[in-house]
Amino acid sequence: MWSAAWLGAAALLPGVVLALAWIWRGRPWHPRWPAADCFRIITGVMFAGWVHPALGVLAAQGGWWWLKAGWMRVRGGLQWPWIATMLFLATQAPPWAITLGVTLALVMGIVQVAFAVAQSFNQFVFFMPAVSKNHPTGFLGRFIHGTIGHRTGLGIYLATLIPLSFLVANPWAWLLAGCYAVGVALSTSSLASLAAVVGFLWVQPTFWPVALVMFSLGFIGRMVKWHPIHRRLGIRSMDHVWIGRIPIWKQTLRRAKLAWLWGHGAGSFDLHGRTWNREAGLLEVYREAHNDYLEFYYEHGVVGTLAAGWLVMAFWPGLAWQDPATGCLLAFAVAMLANFPCRVVTLAALPILALTMILQRVAL
Repeated sequence: MWSAAWLGAAALLPGVVLALAWIWRGRPWHPRWPAADCFRIITGVMFAGWVHPALGVLAAQGGWWWLKAGWMRVRGGLQWPWIATMLFLATQAPPWAITLGVTLALVMGIVQVAFAVAQSFNQFVFFMPAVSKNHPTGFLGRFIHGTIGHRTGLGIYLATLIPLSFLVANPWAWLLAGCYAVGVALSTSSLASLAAVVGFLWVQPTFWPVALVMFSLGFIGRMVKWHPIHRRLGIRSMDHVWIGRIPIWKQTLRRAKLAWLWGHGAGSFDLHGRTWNREAGLLEVYREAHNDYLEFYYEHGVVGTLAAGWLVMAFWPGLAWQDPATGCLLAFAVAMLANFPCRVVTLAALPILALTMILQRVAL
């Protein structure tokens, strides 16, 4: 019965799409665009809702804003159907594919650390130098970035790999974790360091006392402004970087209130941000909120946030204490607090791999 209903709805969709295109006759458009775009959105929403109702809500939001604003082929319209497809395929992946993915990720982490070490000694590898202070994207000193292109991105990538390294048997797990920790240190990213520590402590909770002692010493060192180790290693203070994010966070929250219920639309921050960044007098023109949670709220509002929470609850039973996949997601979640790793495919690939392992334990 349901199969027949599905086929019947699919057969009627072209007629609905053409009707919508006819209604839009007062707006300049190419004959192929409205029909094709509407068809992709409608079928995408139906498929996303079939994978999970929360994904259907998010896909409907993205499709509505895409049609309303006329953002033809902007990523927001089909973002959630694509994510739904990814999650569906993840549940179908055979065990050998997961093992292969983890192995490739761990090997690539070693390669990134090798690049970072070479750059720290000013050695170019495959024309990948470190970013110097004379570089237009540099700030102070020499930034190590591997092949990621940004020091914070490199640090986040390796930080999320540290928990996954404990999928390997000892002592190789510890060797891998130590190797990735070297890369995190070379990135000089305080956010990546925090993400690495949180992910590591999730899978190795016996080190909590050591972490508390180290945190206390670091806090005392900040209070008395005593940094002999930092000066010796040439590591600069990153406090001003965190403080510099506060203005964009404030502006994002203020602008989000203008569409607090339904949001501004998936993919809208990239389009709107460059305009109101200048209007707000910010020193930098931001294409990202540097906080994926705030950016999600700006784009999807309360409705989308509740739908996302519903989706999280669906795979919540698959999370586990001392589980490397859960630790990877947790490290990534920390990185999302002051950066935009969800926007970078290279960084998002690792939590997607971890989420794949978790989804195979539960049924959406």
